[in-house]
Amino acid sequence: MKALRGRRRVTVVLAVAVLPALMAGAAVADEALRVERRGIEGDPVSVSASEAFAADELHLRSDRRLSAYGTLRGDFSGALAGDDGRYRSGSVRRASLTWENDQAPVPFRVKAGDLSVDTSARTFNRSIDGASVLFRPRTTGPSQSMRLFSGSGEGGGSRYSGGRWRIEDTIVGAVSLSAIRYDGPAAEVPALEGINQDVGSLSWQRDLTVAGQRLSMEMEYGRFSGDYDAAGGHGHADTARFLALSGEGGMLPYDWRLSYERYGEDYRPAGADIPADQRITALQGGWRLAGGLAARARVRYVREALESDNPVDVRLTGLSLTGSMGPGDFSTDAFVSHREDELGEIERVTRALSANYVWQLIRHATLRAGLAGGMTRNRIEHSVTRHRRASIALDWRLWGGAWRASLSSVFAVRYEDGVIDYRGVRPTLGLSYVPGP
Repeated sequence: MKALRGRRRVTVVLAVAVLPALMAGAAVADEALRVERRGIEGDPVSVSASEAFAADELHLRSDRRLSAYGTLRGDFSGALAGDDGRYRSGSVRRASLTWENDQAPVPFRVKAGDLSVDTSARTFNRSIDGASVLFRPRTTGPSQSMRLFSGSGEGGGSRYSGGRWRIEDTIVGAVSLSAIRYDGPAAEVPALEGINQDVGSLSWQRDLTVAGQRLSMEMEYGRFSGDYDAAGGHGHADTARFLALSGEGGMLPYDWRLSYERYGEDYRPAGADIPADQRITALQGGWRLAGGLAARARVRYVREALESDNPVDVRLTGLSLTGSMGPGDFSTDAFVSHREDELGEIERVTRALSANYVWQLIRHATLRAGLAGGMTRNRIEHSVTRHRRASIALDWRLWGGAWRASLSSVFAVRYEDGVIDYRGVRPTLGLSYVPGP
């Protein structure tokens, strides 16, 4: 709890530093009022509940030129009022300051506060509360960049430190080397200290043209060493492998992507959402049709619990279609997923369909509508769960003189019927304002 209070204190102090920077530069403000009512009923489980909450969110951002080559940016967001566990009245949710200089001997960008750091999908992809610095040295050869960072994770009880070095060459391609250190509690036993991890990866990406077709090749090899499970002991080590090949037709309107991923049972970096102990093979392709239509099909095969005595197979097939219809644009998506294990203890089939439509009513107003539905059939338990969702939104763009603003109103409802029934209604009103000089 002390670490959590410390993280909040740092964020609030930084927010005090951010606000003057926002007021000194050209500020942009967004405000959204969210109201939600939810109802849950259960049978045969004895569950019955209904709740409502409201929250008023505020987001400010600003850019200020310090010189011809230097810029200071400020970013602040918080909840002015709230009565739900996701919001604390008067709370600061995010604040950051960014300073960059393009004409320093080594051009750099420094950022402090709430950061979004992405070294690679297999090593680190998280938001942290800390600081980072990005260097872009000037070279006569291949372009290079290096980013170093350190900060605490959600709740303040863990610390991530690391960096990524990237070099791009027209012949070799792009090569990246990442290294991350994690110190914090075990996920299963939050009170236990002394859990440490080291994760590193080497990745490569290269674009080329073969027989008039533009191809892109990607590879990454990751290695994990450390702890993740207090009950399972310490000193685990495992690897991750990723391969992908994608292409686009030079004269024909198509594109495709084939990928393969394999993650060991003990490859569990705390800073990445990696499905440990899995093998994933996926193929997708798209074709641009006449009249602005575009179709895309996808097939995905996943084997979970790969190294266990009872692996689980998941097969997914999907199709999407986008284009213009009448006065607006539409998008639809449908998929079927089949999940079963080798011992016959799991067998579920999920089918889902969604559709969205965007219509510009007049020059200043846009209407958005969406429908979605689906069902999951459990063939072992002989049960069926169905869900339905509908939403409608209206966006208004306003301006006068040098200022610009936009007003968005959204109304959404969701129903779910199964072992537990769910009813939810959520209206949202948002305002974005950009003042003039």
